[in-house]
Amino acid sequence: MLPHLAMTGAALLWASAFVASKAAIATIPIGELCLVRFGIGALFLWAVALAAGELRGLKHIAGRALAVGLFEPGFITVVVYWGLARTSATHGIVIFALMPLATAFLGRIFLRESLNPLLFAGSFLAIGGTVLMVSGTAPGSDATLMGDGIIAFGLLGACGAILVLRRVTQAPASPLALTAIQMTGATAAGLIVALAESGATFAWVGEASFATFAILGYLGVLVSGVAFVFYNLGIRGIEAARVSLYIVLITPLGVPLAAIFLAEPVGWREAAAVAMVVAGVALPFLAHFGRAARARPPAS
Repeated sequence: MLPHLAMTGAALLWASAFVASKAAIATIPIGELCLVRFGIGALFLWAVALAAGELRGLKHIAGRALAVGLFEPGFITVVVYWGLARTSATHGIVIFALMPLATAFLGRIFLRESLNPLLFAGSFLAIGGTVLMVSGTAPGSDATLMGDGIIAFGLLGACGAILVLRRVTQAPASPLALTAIQMTGATAAGLIVALAESGATFAWVGEASFATFAILGYLGVLVSGVAFVFYNLGIRGIEAARVSLYIVLITPLGVPLAAIFLAEPVGWREAAAVAMVVAGVALPFLAHFGRAARARPPAS
C-alpha cells in the first residue's frame, strides 16, 4: 500500500500547485516567486539527499542536469506563471493534463519511440475536452484565450525537457540528487528573471501576510520537494502504466481545489471538459496495463 499512498500524495500535491501558485502570483512578482520557491525546494532536496547518502554519480550528470533544470522547471515555470496570471487555475490544470499524451507523441517524433494505437483515440477525446474548456468560460471566471495559449506553450516546452531528461537519467546517478541539481538550475532561472523583472528587490516582503509565506513554504517544501520524494518512493513499487494513471489524477483533484480555495466557477462546460480529458489521457494507459496484466503468467 505504501507506494500507492505515496503516488496519491504526489498527485495531490502537484494538483494543488496551480492553485497555490495562482494565489501567490497576486502578491509576488513571478521571477521572485520562482526564485524563492525553487530555492526552498533545492535546499530541501539537497538536505534529504545528503541525509540519505544519495549523492553518488553527480560528476556524470551535474552539468547537463543543471542546464535542464535552468530550462525545466526553471524558465518553463516562468512561462506557465505568465499564462496563469492571465487565465484561471482550472484551465491551467486541464491543459497540463495533456502532458502524458504530448510527451508520447514528441517521443515518437524525436526519439522514435513506439506509440500505442489507443493514444490516437485518447488524444482526440482529450483534445476535444480541452477545446471545449478554452472555447468558453463560466460566468465570473478570469480565464482568457491568451493565458491558455501561453500555458499550452509552456506545456510543450516541459514535454521537450522530459525527453532531454531521459537522456540525462541514463547516467548512473541518484534520482534524488538529479532532482536537487535540477532545482538548483531552476533557482538560477528564477534569479535571472527576478533581476530582469523587478531587480530582485523583494519589496513585497514587508507587506506580505502570513498566508503568503505559508504558500511559499508549501510550494517550496511540499510541491517542489516532498512531492518528488513521494514520487520516487512510488515508482519503486508500481508498474509504469499505473504511474501514468496517478498523474491523470491531477485534474480531478486540482479542479475542485481551485473551486474551493480560489472560488473559481465550475459549470457544465468545465465538468464535461475534465471528464473528457481524464478519460482521453487514461484510456491508452489503462489499456496498456490491462494487456500487461493478461500477459503476466499465472502464479503457481
